[in-house]
Amino acid sequence: IEPMFNTDEYEGVKNVKYKWKCDTCKLEYFKSIDNGSIPMCPKCNLMCGTSKGEIEIIDFIKELGIDYIQSDRSLIKPLELDLLIGNLAIEYNGLYYHSYEYLNEMKSNSQFIKESLKALKLNSNIGKSYHLLKSKLCDLKGISLIHINEDEWQNPIKQRIWKSILQNKLNLNKTKIYARDCYIKEIDNETKNDFLDENHLQGKDSSSLKYGLFLKKVKYSLNKDELVSVMTFGASRYGNKEDYEMYRFCNKLEISVIGSASKLFKHFIKINNPKEVLSYGDRRLGFNNFYEKIGFRKVDETSPGFKYVKNNTVYNRELFKKHLLEGYFKKGKFGIKIYDTNFTGEEIMSINGFKKIYDCGNNKYVFYK
Repeated sequence: IEPMFNTDEYEGVKNVKYKWKCDTCKLEYFKSIDNGSIPMCPKCNLMCGTSKGEIEIIDFIKELGIDYIQSDRSLIKPLELDLLIGNLAIEYNGLYYHSYEYLNEMKSNSQFIKESLKALKLNSNIGKSYHLLKSKLCDLKGISLIHINEDEWQNPIKQRIWKSILQNKLNLNKTKIYARDCYIKEIDNETKNDFLDENHLQGKDSSSLKYGLFLKKVKYSLNKDELVSVMTFGASRYGNKEDYEMYRFCNKLEISVIGSASKLFKHFIKINNPKEVLSYGDRRLGFNNFYEKIGFRKVDETSPGFKYVKNNTVYNRELFKKHLLEGYFKKGKFGIKIYDTNFTGEEIMSINGFKKIYDCGNNKYVFYK
């Protein structure tokens, strides 16, 4: 793609269209670069308007041999769903186009969104509630909506995890084993963290109790004594009063370990005899009824949380609490070049070019003995 304008004509990236020429088909066209990328040729690229990540997800679904509907606008009309596969929907959330700031600016005139937020008793701030709204609207239609963020898909390890999640949601895992074919053993921190980093979107944790399922004998391509499932626990966080909190649970990628959650949780209950156990289920993953299957009850829903984004890098908000920002400013760390005690922490972050991207919140579950 060749730019057909010079530096004197450049006016910035926001809402300005520039002239381009495709070196392949010689088409000349006008498009903006407000996402920070050179716009694709609308003639050569048959999926014009579809992001690279979304195209890669579509290619993966094609490889699985699954029928799908792209850019569906009928299910939660007038809102769009990137992919619809039976009762599973997939949203690919680009960091720019799904940021709090962009959504508040571009969706602010949508009467449908405003009325839907009010009807579902969600926060009226569109940038904060947009992703949760889509999930709630899909829930009402019996559709499980999962949200894949751009930074996760671009990360090779997390992309593998997402592909495994999709296969599992579609019941396409080729390897299926039973928990009865495994034995339980408490594992050390290194083993636990390595497994979680390779198989869980959130990666390693700070759990104090960690249990693993190991194969009793060779099964398919799996070795005897191979670790195939992990569940971890620790003290309840965020001011909750329950005895314990379940931090993580996951199986090995591309493997269905039938009954693994139940077997591990029963072992934890037997050994520790807790009165109450807390856990949070990420709503971005759509329907996840394994909690109810092993004895938890849904008791609440948390509000959407956010992470900071700058230059396509995502940061945990905990890194940028206001009392830390002055130190970053003095050291020039994280690109904090402007600091003023009269501003809130979020205002300081915004002034320094950080945007926010919100999730869908969590379902809160409690097990009562």
